Amino acid sequence: MPSALTKLNYQSIIEPIICSSPIASRWASHEILNTLSEYIPEMVVGSADLSSSDGTFLRNHGFISRNCFEGRNIKYGVREFAMGCIAAGMSQTELVLPVIGTFLAFADYMRSAIRMTCLMRLKVIYHFTHDSIFVGHDGPTHQPIEQISSLRGIPGLLVIRPADSFEVKMAWIAALEYKGPTALILSRQPLSEINHNGSIKNALKGAYIIKHEETDVIEHLLLATGSEVQLALEVARELGPATRVVSMPSWELFDKQSNAYKKALLQGNFKVSIEAGIEQGWHKYIGSNGIAIALSEFGECGSITDLQKHFGYTTKQILNKIMQSKVELCASL
Repeated sequence: MPSALTKLNYQSIIEPIICSSPIASRWASHEILNTLSEYIPEMVVGSADLSSSDGTFLRNHGFISRNCFEGRNIKYGVREFAMGCIAAGMSQTELVLPVIGTFLAFADYMRSAIRMTCLMRLKVIYHFTHDSIFVGHDGPTHQPIEQISSLRGIPGLLVIRPADSFEVKMAWIAALEYKGPTALILSRQPLSEINHNGSIKNALKGAYIIKHEETDVIEHLLLATGSEVQLALEVARELGPATRVVSMPSWELFDKQSNAYKKALLQGNFKVSIEAGIEQGWHKYIGSNGIAIALSEFGECGSITDLQKHFGYTTKQILNKIMQSKVELCASL
C-alpha cells in the first residue's frame, strides 16, 4: 500500500472523533470514514447503489464519471460482484485504498471477489451494513443469517462486528493496520454507547471484558458481538454479580492473542454466546456444553421488538434458556 498510509497514527486521528449516542454503527463508521478521507487521499469509496443507506460515501468529494476522474466516490450500480472485482483491481495498483459497501445479506453476490482479495492479501475494506434480522420490515431477503459465519470462514479475511461507536473506532484502526482485506459488519438500528472499562488497546485484542464479575467464582460467562452486547449486559444484571460479560467483535483478532490471555478471558462455569446469526463456530469458545443463543432459520418481516420476541432475543427468554440448559446439563452429569 502507499507509504502515506503506513506513516499515519490512525488512533490519534480516529479516537477523538465524536459520535452521538445512540447511533447506528453504520453512521458512526460513516463519520469515521469521512474524517479519514481527509488524511488518506488514496481512499476511494463506493457502493452498490446503496450509499445513502449503507453510509459508504464521502460528503466532501464528487463522483467519478465517464468524463471526470477527480471525484473519490464511485456509483457501482446494483452489481456487487463487479464492484468487488473493481475494488480488487484498484488495490492491486497499490495506489488506491478501496472502501466498498452494501448490505451484509448481499455479500454472497461478491463472495468469489472477496475470496480472491484474501488469496492475494489485497487491502480492501468492505463496509457491510444492515447486519442482522433486526433490519426489521425489509424481511428475510434482506436479513443476514449465515453471512457473518460464512465470512469468518474465509482464510485471511478480518471480520469485525462492533457493538457501539467506540468499537467502530477500534474496527477502523484494526482494518487500516491489517495487511489484507477487512469486513466491517455494521448495524442499521441505533446502538447505545456502552460504559467501557477497557481501552482501544484492549478492544484491539478482539475480545475483552466489559463487565467484570464481583465474586471469586465466575458462574456465568457471556460472549456477544454487535448489537447483542447490550442484550448480554441486560442478561448479566439479572444473573447476578458472579457474571462476566465479554464483547467479542473479532474472532480473528482474538485468535492471535496469547494462550494465557485467551484462557484468562474465557473463564466461567456456564458459558453462553449471544449473536443474531447461526451458531457455527461459537462452540470453539464456549465448549461443547456451552449455550449458543443463535438462529437456525431465516428471518421474518416485522418490527425489531416483534423479531426479538419471535426469535428469542429478549432478556427473559435468554434467562429461561440458560436456566433450562443448566438444569439439563446437571441432570446429565
